[in-house]
Amino acid sequence: MNDSSDPAETNFFDADNERTTTALSSFPTFLQNPDFAASKIVAILPRGFAFNWRGGCEDHHLLQIGYNLDHSEIFIEQGKRYKKKFDTVTPTLPNSASQVDSGYVSWETSSIFKDNNTRRDYAFGEIVSGLSGSDVGIIQPPFSILPVEDVGGNTGCIYSNSGILKTEGFAIEKVPYEHAIPMLTGWDLQYECDDEHVKEIGFWIDEIHYDKDPNVQTGTLSYKLFSILKDKNDDPGFNYRHKVTVLGLKAVPGGIPSRKSPDLLPFSPAGIDPSAFCRLEEGGKLLRVSVKNQGNDHAAASKTTVLFRDVSLTLDTPAIPAGGSVDLLFKVPANCFSPDCSFKITVDSDNQVNELNNEGNNSANGGCIG
Repeated sequence: MNDSSDPAETNFFDADNERTTTALSSFPTFLQNPDFAASKIVAILPRGFAFNWRGGCEDHHLLQIGYNLDHSEIFIEQGKRYKKKFDTVTPTLPNSASQVDSGYVSWETSSIFKDNNTRRDYAFGEIVSGLSGSDVGIIQPPFSILPVEDVGGNTGCIYSNSGILKTEGFAIEKVPYEHAIPMLTGWDLQYECDDEHVKEIGFWIDEIHYDKDPNVQTGTLSYKLFSILKDKNDDPGFNYRHKVTVLGLKAVPGGIPSRKSPDLLPFSPAGIDPSAFCRLEEGGKLLRVSVKNQGNDHAAASKTTVLFRDVSLTLDTPAIPAGGSVDLLFKVPANCFSPDCSFKITVDSDNQVNELNNEGNNSANGGCIG
């Protein structure tokens, strides 16, 4: 926790559900760090939260409690009032415009804390951390929470669930990162029929596994969700919902880059086997080499090199738009076939293009049978 006297420099807030007509409240907040300006992705990691009834420190039954840390953006709005520490802060920006990629990341957190009443005063607090860098990525499913009203214990409501600990397994396939961590960023617990005393309450994830398939690059993230909401009788049934945000580290080649970046690689329409790159023309005198940009950003001009045994040839490669490709013709050395001709293609051989975490696929081996 940042103990700075300046609320804008802290990473937590504590606020009341002011000026609301329901138990649902939404709190805008932000983090500021100069290092965030160098990254297109900033992941917000929840570290803790607190709920507290207001109004004379009274206790009440509970019908529903919910939390949702919404998606974050590298954006700060000019003139907007944000919750920071125990105050409301309006960030000081360089001019009258809102800012993008300037060291700020902002989001809104929603909460619900209610009994059978439509609304009671309560306070909510949150503490987070921010993580950024060229290898950081996030996958954020849509999720929302809304207040529910009681059915009533005298209306013939039949509980469909008991108040015991519930366990359910989940899996997320085709996760495009070398490493993946699930973060519980949203949840909703509610009694089925009426508000109740609470003896035990909890919501957490455990038994986390990430299995990466080397054949398809992507992986499968699995975890178990545990929830409990019971009174001293262990009887009232309850319902639950949740959201897991995936924190990804190091996007796989051809996956979802953490930032906009080009991704250059040698390409052949015949596949990736060495023989697929044997694309000879003019009776074997020339080798056609295709350079593809499979990234999501423009690639500047670069160099491409083909090493034929002990002979290295380099050609200028023009700029390539995202998704595009160019063809180059290399002169095959006369002594390459003895009897076969093997070679190695390297795109961006002078490292002129910043591909971030997509540098690992710049070379391919090829071969032609004599």
